[in-house]
Amino acid sequence: MPRDDIHYKVAISEGAKQLEAGELRKAESHFRFAVKRCAECAGGYRGLAKVFIELDDRATALEILREGAQSLARSNNRTEAIELLRDAVRLAPDDRTLHRRYAAALANAGNEAGAVIEYGRFIELALEKNDVGRARLELEYARETLGNAPGMAELADRLVADGTAADVAPRREAEVPVPRPSLAAVQDVAVASDPPPKLVVAHQPFEDLMRGAPPDPHQRALALESRAQELITRLDPTAAVAALEAARALLGEGMQHAAADLLLQMVAAGMTDRDAQRLLVDVARSLGRGEIAKDKCALLAQALRLDGRADAATEVERLAAV
Repeated sequence: MPRDDIHYKVAISEGAKQLEAGELRKAESHFRFAVKRCAECAGGYRGLAKVFIELDDRATALEILREGAQSLARSNNRTEAIELLRDAVRLAPDDRTLHRRYAAALANAGNEAGAVIEYGRFIELALEKNDVGRARLELEYARETLGNAPGMAELADRLVADGTAADVAPRREAEVPVPRPSLAAVQDVAVASDPPPKLVVAHQPFEDLMRGAPPDPHQRALALESRAQELITRLDPTAAVAALEAARALLGEGMQHAAADLLLQMVAAGMTDRDAQRLLVDVARSLGRGEIAKDKCALLAQALRLDGRADAATEVERLAAV
């Protein structure tokens, strides 16, 4: 439905009133209706997220913002998709995956300065966890996307200065000093006063990444997962192949929940095929017992039903009930 739909506007207005009055369940009902009326509008998702923040359920609020951003991106409403990702980053500032998605969205919108800041935040978080491999890998992803954009050399310098990546040489086209971006300005980077320049992005083919992946199976699985997430976020045509390979690698390393999350992200982006459906069932079988596993199986089953695979969905539901 278009954003000027009267029912959408009324739902947003009533939801806001109920939220202010503390009637959270009534507010939730109005905002969910708003999402149904206009799935390509940010208002319903943002309202729902606020409801669950008030309910002290930040995990659900975060998931709503993620799903909303994906839905808006599929509808080519990339400006508001970026705004929802920005809200998600503020809600979970230590979530590296969110910083990567936000960075990719900013880069695709032509906001190089904002993308550099977000890649920098990912790298800082990785270094805080002593995850040097992820920090170096993220720097390479940033270089693929942004080339020698202002601030990129400083990201490489940061790794070298910490003594953690001496083999990462900063790339500079000239000796002219480039100011380091302020990592405190995230709230402003997605708002551009002038239309952003058209960005030409050269991406590393997934096959090249496969050949260049770390030899350690665990690190290789994590590297493939990171790449697949980025491709899915960009709705890249090779994302399905990347996600399937990454999910198989994660399963091989016993990271069933990570594989399930990746496949669900792939399904949400509308990228399922027969191989993905078969792998969804395999993942469901491997999740085991427990409430989290049951919740994931329920999501996997729902994804299969939406894709027209009622037989596979029934099998997954049976596994969840065991």
